[in-house]
Amino acid sequence: MGILDPDRVGEDQNIFQVFEGLFASRRNDQCAQIGLVCWGLWHRRNLWVWEHKNMSMSRLKYMVQSMLQEWKEAQKECYQHMTELQVQVWRKPPPGWVKINVDASCRADKHYVGAGWVIRDEKGGFLRAKTSRIMGRLQAREAEAWSFKEALKWTHSWRAYKCVFELDAKEVVEAINGSNVTSYFHFIIDECKDVL
Repeated sequence: MGILDPDRVGEDQNIFQVFEGLFASRRNDQCAQIGLVCWGLWHRRNLWVWEHKNMSMSRLKYMVQSMLQEWKEAQKECYQHMTELQVQVWRKPPPGWVKINVDASCRADKHYVGAGWVIRDEKGGFLRAKTSRIMGRLQAREAEAWSFKEALKWTHSWRAYKCVFELDAKEVVEAINGSNVTSYFHFIIDECKDVL
């Protein structure tokens, strides 16, 4: 089967509609092949325009087939890797407890760190949430630690439940359970321990 079936292309269709129809009716590997053929033709054209080199169609076909094979191998490896990974799924807290998910956000182009907390009950129902911002730039681990500290303070002000905190910052969790070291990061960790 060819990539483009002339009987399925309407006279009033533009190139975007043609490709939309192609991609909608094809498997992923066929879509990759279409994309690689288009890229190969563009590459062949640029070789001629900019370097005055002519690539034969057989060379182009070989290049596209090689790249498609590499793509398929990469997809297999990615799929195998994904099946080996343990997928993390949010779990409800035990009965009588609430779970507080804590996270921080750092962006190099901004001069502040964002933090957010979401609290859900034992059934997974939303209870409350809050966001906060600290001016200045922090490294990711300091931002995560600061976010956790602020979540602890906020929770302490209204807490009527037993709380489970969930963070995606392994280094913060390990530092909470570890020994003291003198750094800004560990100073924040010490404040977290005081609130705990």
